Amino acid sequence: VERPKVIYNKIYSEYVMWMHVDTADYKYARIGVAVAKSPVGPFQYVTSFRPNGHESRDMTIFEDPKEKGVAWVIYSSEDNMVTHVSQLSADFRSTSGVWKRMLLNLKRESPAAFYHNGMYFLLTSGCTGWQPNEAEVFVARNMLGPW
Repeated sequence: VERPKVIYNKIYSEYVMWMHVDTADYKYARIGVAVAKSPVGPFQYVTSFRPNGHESRDMTIFEDPKEKGVAWVIYSSEDNMVTHVSQLSADFRSTSGVWKRMLLNLKRESPAAFYHNGMYFLLTSGCTGWQPNEAEVFVARNMLGPW
């Protein structure tokens, strides 16, 4: 388990944890989901899956301040060559089927998103393992881009 993130679902009154679930050889490449009534747990593991049928590695979740009740998962996919963004289902336990490939052939990882003054910002790092590299920032008016 890597990169756990917790988001509160107001509709279902529960905390939902999203995490990168993988094997030592990084071939499993899935998102794991767990739920709890408290932000500190105990969390009950629900499932793991490949969102929209694609591998998922470094990831983050983002609650959209512009659209009430909407949240997104942003993750490295396609052997880290492409970043995907997927809208979460209403219960935040899976993806809704609304998604898009973005940052094509840029080999980015470690996404972090925020919203400011009507714009979405996405910070990412290059795929250089433990070697340092410069962050890149991408900007869009909509989570589905264009970025």
